[in-house]
Amino acid sequence: FEVGELGVMSQVTTSWTPLDSGVMRNHQRAYELLGNDLMKIFAFVEPSEANKDCIGHEIYQLLLRVCTEFESVCKLAKIRLGHTDNPEKWNIKSYSKLNDVTVGRGVLSDYQFFYTELNSQIGIQPLKSFINSNIADVSIKPEFYDAYNAVKHDRKKNFQRANLWSLLHAYAGLTAAMYWQGIETNLFGWVSPYGSINVKFGRFECAVQSGNTIYGRF
Repeated sequence: FEVGELGVMSQVTTSWTPLDSGVMRNHQRAYELLGNDLMKIFAFVEPSEANKDCIGHEIYQLLLRVCTEFESVCKLAKIRLGHTDNPEKWNIKSYSKLNDVTVGRGVLSDYQFFYTELNSQIGIQPLKSFINSNIADVSIKPEFYDAYNAVKHDRKKNFQRANLWSLLHAYAGLTAAMYWQGIETNLFGWVSPYGSINVKFGRFECAVQSGNTIYGRF
């Protein structure tokens, strides 16, 4: 389906600028490398609810990489939407405003993922806090992003926050940000009308319907 045909109408309606093929390939490679490294962690730490709080330097380092790629993908979205106002000063508050844009695939705060490896019905909504983007004095920072910032600035004090659960949320958030603006990768392929994505290390199903939560399954 076409980018922009789905989603809840809100205050902002605009259009994308074309995505440069070189930029597309750069983000494709980054996502695939991150996914492959996530699977390497799964070889040693079983992705189960019992292990959600597991920590280690490999998990910590991958969390940093996933979150910096998430920032890069969000920055790309703002650039493609025509924003040029001091991009060096953009932050998570700036990126939360993407939740108001109607040209993407659905609404970012609605994306919900279920990791089949966790054998759980607990859904991950990595960008749920973006729904607060226009509410004063309410946090818009996703939990995984808050953990990323905390451990980045004080690893000794906050190392326990760079856990497997934060990493899974971050990877789901990155997937949502890519899918939302139509960045495709060799790890999955978009299939209309349900956005079914076949992933090499599992299966992700995304039923996108206007006004409803967007569900994903790995």
